[in-house]
Amino acid sequence: MRIGLYGDSTQVGISRYGGVDYVNEYPPAKVLQMFLDRKYGDGEHCVSNYGIKGSTIIQALDSPLLNGKNVVEHMQCQCDDIVVANWGINDAYVAGNTANAHRAYYTCLKGFVEAQGKIFVYESPNPMNNAHDPILAGLDAAVKTIPGIACSDVNGQVRQYYPQWAGHLSDDTHPNAIMYFWIGSVLFKSTDAYMPDVLRRAI
Repeated sequence: MRIGLYGDSTQVGISRYGGVDYVNEYPPAKVLQMFLDRKYGDGEHCVSNYGIKGSTIIQALDSPLLNGKNVVEHMQCQCDDIVVANWGINDAYVAGNTANAHRAYYTCLKGFVEAQGKIFVYESPNPMNNAHDPILAGLDAAVKTIPGIACSDVNGQVRQYYPQWAGHLSDDTHPNAIMYFWIGSVLFKSTDAYMPDVLRRAI
């Protein structure tokens, strides 16, 4: 099984201290790979991280964000069985963006991915500890109303089961290593659940 992770700086695994960005030692992709290796054996399944710092789903669909390709064109060039998308944080800062528009973009992406015979998983963004978090929550809630949407619900899991989450952000947005490790475990549980479906499709 191959899993492709798309998204913004929190998919890349950026942490920020003193205004300086760096890629954390435990980005979600690395943690997910570690869990898969532990369960199935080293290299049996492969995780690829296509995250782009500062990106939005709008840019991903409408511009050559990924090596001169938009997300659909890029996805078509990969061999991933599962496509995971985590955009929303930067979209919450886009002037004029609405929950309905955000939902429409994700609906479009889901349709493109599934038309290629791949499994699409929406990874809801981690919460932010600032004034844009209510906007993000609205965008996230709208995506979750898409019929048949598969969700790795990082946002909901953090809010419900991670009471100290604000203290595990490196700034007001980006997780530290502890939260990134936890996010990777949420990704593992949700993507691993599709293993039987992926295997059936391969037969």
